[in-house]
Amino acid sequence: MMGVRAVSAWPCQIVSFGRGNLSGWGRLCCLAILLLAVGMPLAQAETAASPEEYRINSGDVLHMEVFGEPELNLDVTVDAAGFVEYPFAGKVKAAGRTVAALQKDIVARLKDGYFVDPQFLVTVRKYKPIFIQGEVNSAGAYDFQPGLTVRKAIALAGGFTERASRKKIFRVKQQDGNEQRLRVKLDDAVFPGDVIEVKQSFF
Repeated sequence: MMGVRAVSAWPCQIVSFGRGNLSGWGRLCCLAILLLAVGMPLAQAETAASPEEYRINSGDVLHMEVFGEPELNLDVTVDAAGFVEYPFAGKVKAAGRTVAALQKDIVARLKDGYFVDPQFLVTVRKYKPIFIQGEVNSAGAYDFQPGLTVRKAIALAGGFTERASRKKIFRVKQQDGNEQRLRVKLDDAVFPGDVIEVKQSFF
């Protein structure tokens, strides 16, 4: 049977159907072409990060300790500029990094003339809170936790009121000095510092 050849949208990539085995890259091209053909979006909604993937934010409280050095067991708040300060390590950029990346950076600094092989640990003691307002039973500030969704956040606030709209829910956040207001769905992710606003339903 004669094969069908299709040229993908990516330069210099040709996908063949009907002859031989496709490579992993070829299969990816096939999938992309099929999705585009049926009009399916490739972009996915933001998903909640696991604790390992979590990116530190300004306002988070981090617990830092060196095993065997109790005087270096400290709780440190990430400042508005995204930095933390730790003895022998100085001022270190924390915001936007994972806990593992920050830990590795500080270990390298501690080894630089201070410790031979420091057993150093960083954990998030407290996340920057989220705020839930509008048509919920207990509006206010709540502790963020990795994996939090809009649905779970509203549950923390006592659930919807009778007048609440299930479709007019917004996530409000400050970015670069500007307020961003995005309509969200119940299963969308929530991030530290977010304000979740539930609007009233008009019948």
